Amino acid sequence: MRRALRTEIKRAVHNQRPEAKLRGGVPVKAGQEIRVRLTHYQEKERLDIRLFVLDEKGRMIPTKKGIAMEKDLLDDFFGILDRARAGFIAKSRSECFGTFA
Repeated sequence: MRRALRTEIKRAVHNQRPEAKLRGGVPVKAGQEIRVRLTHYQEKERLDIRLFVLDEKGRMIPTKKGIAMEKDLLDDFFGILDRARAGFIAKSRSECFGTFA
């Protein structure tokens, strides 16, 4: 029994990742927040955008809802977000002011 516990502890310590660096967060609603972090996974630095929720102990914990990507994908990803944002803003303006012919 002790050997199994010791092995489990060694595995847990070995599998620990460096601490994620929080870059910002946006509250979604009570007990939920979207966080942007820099993380390390498989020896590569990644940008992680993830939904965090408040657990029963009062801690913010990550959910499976999110995305993590390596640095080489960031330019393409932000380009897509810029185009989506521009389309969203244009759509919002046309809904507010109507389209002009």
